[in-house]
Amino acid sequence: MAKAAGVSPMTVSRVLNNPQLVAEPKRERVQAAIRDLDYVVNELARQIGTGRHPYIGILSLRVAIAPYSVDMILAVEQVAREHGWRTYIVNAFTHDPSAGVLDHILAFRPEGVILATVGHHVVNVHERLIRAGVVLASCQTNQRGIACYVPD
Repeated sequence: MAKAAGVSPMTVSRVLNNPQLVAEPKRERVQAAIRDLDYVVNELARQIGTGRHPYIGILSLRVAIAPYSVDMILAVEQVAREHGWRTYIVNAFTHDPSAGVLDHILAFRPEGVILATVGHHVVNVHERLIRAGVVLASCQTNQRGIACYVPD
């Protein structure tokens, strides 16, 4: 991309990460090269470089397959995007997710996890999710210190 824009790799990095530091003519050349080359930022590489994991995991306990509950997931995603966060959903098809499902939701090292259910169930939250920073949506727990959101 640097070669296509006629700039150094550092200039490309600055345009991607701190565009205000690059003079407008150079910034426009780099942005044109980005469009022409159909470049997409490698978020995994960015995580390594910055140490930040701007992801919120959504562990869906049957929510993604319940038509009336999809609005809750869409609202989470919309608000997250508005604040510079990314979401990813992992569906669990039982109310007791396996170790493999927990591995999957935690693999991207999210900043937090939303555990969402259908039907306002009382759930037992796995210790791994508590350590990750879990918030419950449309469910409750008898465990202390876990935030719950239960809509009317």
